[in-house]
Amino acid sequence: MRPQNLNRETLPEYIERVAKLRADTQGQWGSMDAARMIQHLIFMTETSLGLREVPDKSTPIVRKIGWWLVFCLMTTWPKGRFKSFDFQMPSPAGDFPAQQAELIRLMERFVVQLETNPERRTLSPLLGPITIQQWSRVHGVHNSHHLRQFGV
Repeated sequence: MRPQNLNRETLPEYIERVAKLRADTQGQWGSMDAARMIQHLIFMTETSLGLREVPDKSTPIVRKIGWWLVFCLMTTWPKGRFKSFDFQMPSPAGDFPAQQAELIRLMERFVVQLETNPERRTLSPLLGPITIQQWSRVHGVHNSHHLRQFGV
């Protein structure tokens, strides 16, 4: 499945995929369990909404070439090739259904922000300051990668 931006039209599909996960869903690659993956997606959505302070680890080459390569050209990422910074991998908080509900709530909040303020910029640790519109693409590619990792 080709990743789609996270927006009003695709939100129901992302919610359905998240809802299919169970705490014991096995990953098809990588070392994360389902709870850690959900917490990682929560962290990244909070980051895009400006709810998390993160360091700017971006470089000019990654901001330009990385964006184009990873989020425009090669949108189905190879299994286990990209690693997140440690700070982007917090431990799961709460029970699994609560985590799922939190991720869904944050995705819905993100879509509202996308519709009301698409040019607002927040800091991506890898890409530097990017717009909510760009985050829509980041979330589409990134969320699809991890949901595919768990077979949904």
